[in-house]
Amino acid sequence: MSDLKTIRESLGMSQERMAIYLGISRALLAMVETGNRTLPVNAIIKLGQLEAVLNNLTANPTPSSLAEMQRQASEHRAVLNKLYASCTREIKAAQRQLAWMQDQYEGCMRSLQLVAYELAKLGNSEADQLQRVNMELHEQETLKKLQQCGPGAQGRLRHKINVLAYEADEALKIVF
Repeated sequence: MSDLKTIRESLGMSQERMAIYLGISRALLAMVETGNRTLPVNAIIKLGQLEAVLNNLTANPTPSSLAEMQRQASEHRAVLNKLYASCTREIKAAQRQLAWMQDQYEGCMRSLQLVAYELAKLGNSEADQLQRVNMELHEQETLKKLQQCGPGAQGRLRHKINVLAYEADEALKIVF
């Protein structure tokens, strides 16, 4: 394999950008370039793929193929930027929805506590029995709401947020 620093400089890449591309830290890249460390296997594979592309370009440096590759790279960056923007919008919307769910959940829990307190105070009179039926109906409606905004639903939404954040991070890694 060619000298890593030579490859990086020929591409006009900073150590930071090359490290991101290879999936390593900038500090490790600096140590590799000075001969103090070796690349991990995954980074060697990525570097090999990059060298193969560079060798192909230098062997066949036709202006039309270079222009086509640049156009394709530009299109790929545009798609990845759109993916990143879309993920970011979805994350923000899901975070707002999660905050709303948490508020609803807290309100439902307070409502259930109040219902339990009020039910405990009711006696056996006809008016109290009617009030008991109304309170129990309210309790059932509140329990249905709890299923929609409870810990399980919040957990699913948190998972969605984490997946979207991962997708956005991956898109950024590829773009840069």
